[in-house]
Amino acid sequence: MSVWYCLPSARADGGTIAAWRRAGYDVAVWRDIGAPEIDADMIIRGTYPGYALATNHLIHDVLRADRYCDWVVAGGDDVMPDPDHDPNDIASECTMHFGSTFGVMQPVGDSWGEDEPWAIRAYPKSRRRYIERICGSPWIGREFCERMYQGRGPFWPEFYHQFVDEHMQAVCEKLGVLWQRYDLTHYHAHALRVHETPVPPWVTLTQGQDHWREAKAIFERLQAGGFAEAHDLLEVK
Repeated sequence: MSVWYCLPSARADGGTIAAWRRAGYDVAVWRDIGAPEIDADMIIRGTYPGYALATNHLIHDVLRADRYCDWVVAGGDDVMPDPDHDPNDIASECTMHFGSTFGVMQPVGDSWGEDEPWAIRAYPKSRRRYIERICGSPWIGREFCERMYQGRGPFWPEFYHQFVDEHMQAVCEKLGVLWQRYDLTHYHAHALRVHETPVPPWVTLTQGQDHWREAKAIFERLQAGGFAEAHDLLEVK
């Protein structure tokens, strides 16, 4: 059994990638052409197409290359693995919980963001903590990855960055395949949380108001359609 962490990384040193490898995960990473070399188990280099497409591509290649991998984790290079649980144990628990690998599990032990002004502005009527509203660093089962959106991968490809995680949660809730675990924590060392200076340029790009509005419009269109795309599946033969 193996568990892969799949992510795009723009940080010169790969950010938290080394921590995931030390914790027993294999790592597949998307890097821009010309980005500094880092240690990883699989690297795809190319012009960054956005989080959804890049991560879908990585997951597809991982599952094709490693038949022993039933669960992948998606995230960013500012997210840490749970420090107290073995990845293979978590994977086995996920399979047992769902009775298959068609499911998504999100650790929700990290409460950052619930009292942040930006979170309150974005979700003024919500009483749930920020991490309870999104699949920000989800464990995704093989069958879910291979069946969703006619086999295109677990993330809806229209999203560049914002709302990709909120959309995944909405779809998983509709399908009844979301498991939130309060006993697991993926610490999110977001640039705004750790007061990283200067703020990395990709944070400004992907979290600016223009991008937010464009992504929100896509989400609201899909929401108005009842997330019908959730049932656009390709059965595995």
